[in-house]
Amino acid sequence: MFLTSKNYLTLYGIVLIFILTSCYSNHINIQIKTDGTIAWNKDSSAFVFVAQKRFYVMPVGIAKFPDGGHSKTKDIDFSIYYFNINKNKLKKIASLNEFYLSRGNSYTWLGISQVRLYLQDSLMFYKMEKPDSSDFNYIKQHIKNKKQFVDYIKNFSVIYKVNIKTLKKESVDTNTYKHFFDKKRERMWVDNKAKKYIKNLTYTDWGINLKKLCNNPKKKCASYIVNRCDDKMLNSIFQQIVPDLTNNDKIKIIKQMMIKKQELYSAYKADNSYKRNLKKQEFNNYINYIDKIKKRFNISDTE
Repeated sequence: MFLTSKNYLTLYGIVLIFILTSCYSNHINIQIKTDGTIAWNKDSSAFVFVAQKRFYVMPVGIAKFPDGGHSKTKDIDFSIYYFNINKNKLKKIASLNEFYLSRGNSYTWLGISQVRLYLQDSLMFYKMEKPDSSDFNYIKQHIKNKKQFVDYIKNFSVIYKVNIKTLKKESVDTNTYKHFFDKKRERMWVDNKAKKYIKNLTYTDWGINLKKLCNNPKKKCASYIVNRCDDKMLNSIFQQIVPDLTNNDKIKIIKQMMIKKQELYSAYKADNSYKRNLKKQEFNNYINYIDKIKKRFNISDTE
């Protein structure tokens, strides 16, 4: 069988698509957006807010060209959370995933600022703002079934009540409770007090189970540590996965880090460009990072 030029182009296209769609890192990245709506209770001991958790992977190799590539979303969670200051505890109280319509990797018409909130003791009330004309048309295109579309749109004239203790959710009479949403909407990004509490939360606090997120937790744990993940991920790894590691597992990770250190040293020594000092700094920082991990592993230099 001989391939024509048309066949070659088709085959080339298939291969290119396969390469581009498969060139992604195995490392799951987590993005948590909390700059949307917020509401406090009367004595300022607790607040509710909307958050979007996005799990994604970054492109590697050829998929990074020509502009660095685009991340690939694996999962998104869109929910309302309750934070109790006295107990320093976060609780997920309502999911909004049923209203989430994705436009590609991360965009949703129902943004985290389009949910109105009101907190009254152990009860939380919320409603969705009606979409504008462009978003309305997008929803119409996205939901082809007429009945499903009508049911979806009805949600924007409903006020929901959630019992924070039992998590029971129900719709309530709009006329009775609409005054809850008369005042100007508060935003998390200008609320420094709330941001201070949210900033210190770990992935464990957010209810993210790294063991379920990673196919091979011990192997992924090693890879994240060796390649120096961010502090939030590192702290969560030490909370959830490291307790299951044996002493030999920890020593293997340190050995991998020593190999990484040598690679960074070689790269620094071989570079005569303006980047040399940056690579030297990266090498020195990694040495300090190894010492930090050894202390957290409780491993001495003699082991």
